[in-house]
Amino acid sequence: MSKSIRGSRMGAISLETDSGADAQLLLVPYLCVNGHTSTKRFWALADEIPDTWLCACGAAGIREGSENSETKAVKVPKTHYDMLIERRTKGDLSELLSERVNLLRKPKKAS
Repeated sequence: MSKSIRGSRMGAISLETDSGADAQLLLVPYLCVNGHTSTKRFWALADEIPDTWLCACGAAGIREGSENSETKAVKVPKTHYDMLIERRTKGDLSELLSERVNLLRKPKKAS
C-alpha cells in the first residue's frame, strides 16, 4: 500500500498561512514617462527603496517624491526610422526607393 498524500500536489501549493505575521508594508507609487503609474509594495523596515522601477511598458518609472523625480529627464530611444529621417529628406528617400524598385524589376541577364 502506498503512503502518499492524496489530494495534494507536493510543492505546488504552500500550506502555510499568514496568521500571526505582522509585516508592515509601504505602498510606493512610481510614475512612468508615458503617464503610467505603478504601485509597488516594500517592507516598512527596508534599508533602501529604489528611486527607479521598470514600468510594464518598458520605460523607467521614477518614485514620487524622490530627488530625481523632477530633475531627471528620461532619454527616449530613437528608432531606425527617426535616425534615417535625420540624415535624408523624404524626397531623397522617395527617389532612392524608386531607383531600387526599378533595379529589382529589371530582368536578370542569363549567365
